[in-house]
Amino acid sequence: MARAASVEELPTGLRRGRKRFERWRRTRRKRKIPDELWREAVELAGSFGVSRTARALRLNATSLRERKDSRSQATPAVVASGPGPFVELSPLSMGSSPVGVVVMESNGGARMRIEIADGAVLDIGALALAFLAGQ
Repeated sequence: MARAASVEELPTGLRRGRKRFERWRRTRRKRKIPDELWREAVELAGSFGVSRTARALRLNATSLRERKDSRSQATPAVVASGPGPFVELSPLSMGSSPVGVVVMESNGGARMRIEIADGAVLDIGALALAFLAGQ
Protein backbone atom coordinates (compact mmCIF):
# COMPACT_ATOMS: atom_id res chain seq x y z
CA MET A 1 0.00 0.00 0.00
CA ALA A 2 1.34 3.45 -0.93
CA ARG A 3 2.18 5.73 1.93
CA ALA A 4 0.71 9.22 2.16
CA ALA A 5 3.07 11.90 0.94
CA SER A 6 4.40 14.27 3.56
CA VAL A 7 3.67 17.95 3.10
CA GLU A 8 7.29 18.61 2.11
CA GLU A 9 7.14 16.02 -0.72
CA LEU A 10 4.13 17.64 -2.40
CA PRO A 11 4.35 20.18 -5.24
CA THR A 12 3.88 23.77 -4.06
CA GLY A 13 0.24 24.08 -5.24
CA LEU A 14 -0.86 20.87 -3.50
CA ARG A 15 1.11 21.80 -0.38
CA ARG A 16 -0.69 25.14 -0.11
CA GLY A 17 -4.05 23.52 -0.76
CA ARG A 18 -3.40 20.87 1.85
CA LYS A 19 -2.50 23.53 4.43
CA ARG A 20 -5.72 25.46 3.68
CA PHE A 21 -7.82 22.30 4.07
CA GLU A 22 -6.03 21.39 7.32
CA ARG A 23 -6.63 24.90 8.69
CA TRP A 24 -10.32 24.66 7.77
CA ARG A 25 -10.61 21.19 9.35
CA ARG A 26 -9.15 22.50 12.63
CA THR A 27 -11.74 25.31 12.86
CA ARG A 28 -14.90 23.76 11.37
CA ARG A 29 -17.94 22.70 13.32
CA LYS A 30 -19.61 19.92 11.29
CA ARG A 31 -20.03 22.16 8.27
CA LYS A 32 -19.75 21.24 4.63
CA ILE A 33 -16.56 22.09 2.79
CA PRO A 34 -16.88 25.71 1.60
CA ASP A 35 -17.29 26.34 -2.13
CA GLU A 36 -14.04 28.31 -2.17
CA LEU A 37 -12.09 25.24 -1.01
CA TRP A 38 -13.91 22.98 -3.49
CA ARG A 39 -13.02 25.39 -6.32
CA GLU A 40 -9.39 25.29 -5.28
CA ALA A 41 -9.47 21.48 -5.11
CA VAL A 42 -11.00 21.29 -8.61
CA GLU A 43 -8.30 23.61 -9.99
CA LEU A 44 -5.57 21.52 -8.36
CA ALA A 45 -7.14 18.33 -9.74
CA GLY A 46 -6.92 19.88 -13.20
CA SER A 47 -3.18 20.33 -12.72
CA PHE A 48 -2.20 17.28 -10.66
CA GLY A 49 -4.96 14.76 -11.34
CA VAL A 50 -8.00 13.81 -9.29
CA SER A 51 -6.49 10.86 -7.44
CA ARG A 52 -3.31 12.64 -6.35
CA THR A 53 -5.20 15.77 -5.33
CA ALA A 54 -7.80 13.81 -3.37
CA ARG A 55 -5.08 11.96 -1.45
CA ALA A 56 -3.13 15.15 -0.71
CA LEU A 57 -6.21 17.09 0.45
CA ARG A 58 -7.86 14.07 2.12
CA LEU A 59 -10.98 14.29 -0.02
CA ASN A 60 -13.26 11.67 -1.52
CA ALA A 61 -11.92 11.14 -5.05
CA THR A 62 -15.37 10.41 -6.48
CA SER A 63 -16.81 13.66 -5.10
CA LEU A 64 -13.84 15.61 -6.43
CA ARG A 65 -14.11 13.97 -9.87
CA GLU A 66 -17.86 14.77 -10.05
CA ARG A 67 -17.24 18.41 -9.17
CA LYS A 68 -14.38 18.63 -11.68
CA ASP A 69 -16.50 17.05 -14.43
CA SER A 70 -19.51 19.29 -13.75
CA ARG A 71 -17.30 22.36 -13.77
CA SER A 72 -15.64 21.44 -17.07
CA GLN A 73 -19.07 20.97 -18.65
CA ALA A 74 -20.32 24.29 -17.31
CA THR A 75 -17.41 26.42 -18.46
CA PRO A 76 -16.47 26.93 -22.10
CA ALA A 77 -13.06 25.72 -23.18
CA VAL A 78 -12.52 28.78 -25.39
CA VAL A 79 -10.05 31.36 -24.14
CA ALA A 80 -10.05 34.61 -26.08
CA SER A 81 -6.54 35.70 -26.96
CA GLY A 82 -7.23 38.36 -29.52
CA PRO A 83 -9.18 38.31 -32.74
CA GLY A 84 -10.11 34.90 -34.05
CA PRO A 85 -9.07 33.55 -37.43
CA PHE A 86 -10.82 34.70 -40.57
CA VAL A 87 -13.32 32.13 -41.80
CA GLU A 88 -14.33 32.53 -45.43
CA LEU A 89 -17.78 31.37 -46.48
CA SER A 90 -19.00 31.22 -50.04
CA PRO A 91 -21.98 33.53 -50.63
CA LEU A 92 -25.39 32.14 -51.43
CA SER A 93 -26.21 32.20 -55.10
CA MET A 94 -28.47 35.09 -56.02
CA GLY A 95 -32.16 34.35 -55.89
CA SER A 96 -31.99 31.17 -53.84
CA SER A 97 -33.27 30.94 -50.32
CA PRO A 98 -31.21 29.35 -47.55
CA VAL A 99 -31.81 25.75 -46.48
CA GLY A 100 -30.77 26.48 -42.91
CA VAL A 101 -29.86 29.37 -40.67
CA VAL A 102 -27.47 29.40 -37.73
CA VAL A 103 -27.59 32.34 -35.35
CA MET A 104 -24.99 32.78 -32.60
CA GLU A 105 -25.00 35.36 -29.86
CA SER A 106 -22.27 35.91 -27.29
CA ASN A 107 -22.80 36.88 -23.67
CA GLY A 108 -21.52 40.33 -24.66
CA GLY A 109 -24.32 40.75 -27.20
CA ALA A 110 -22.36 40.18 -30.43
CA ARG A 111 -24.42 38.28 -33.01
CA MET A 112 -23.56 36.24 -36.06
CA ARG A 113 -26.07 34.88 -38.56
CA ILE A 114 -25.12 32.26 -41.14
CA GLU A 115 -27.47 31.25 -43.95
CA ILE A 116 -26.62 27.83 -45.29
CA ALA A 117 -27.21 26.99 -48.95
CA ASP A 118 -28.32 23.61 -50.20
CA GLY A 119 -25.31 21.30 -50.38
CA ALA A 120 -23.07 23.55 -48.29
CA VAL A 121 -20.81 21.82 -45.80
CA LEU A 122 -19.82 23.90 -42.77
CA ASP A 123 -17.92 23.09 -39.62
CA ILE A 124 -20.31 24.80 -37.21
CA GLY A 125 -18.07 23.92 -34.25
CA ALA A 126 -15.08 25.71 -35.80
CA LEU A 127 -17.25 28.70 -36.67
CA ALA A 128 -18.57 28.88 -33.12
CA LEU A 129 -15.06 28.69 -31.66
CA ALA A 130 -13.81 31.38 -34.04
CA PHE A 131 -16.80 33.58 -33.20
CA LEU A 132 -16.35 33.18 -29.43
CA ALA A 133 -12.57 33.62 -29.61
CA GLY A 134 -13.07 37.00 -31.26
CA GLN A 135 -15.04 38.31 -28.27
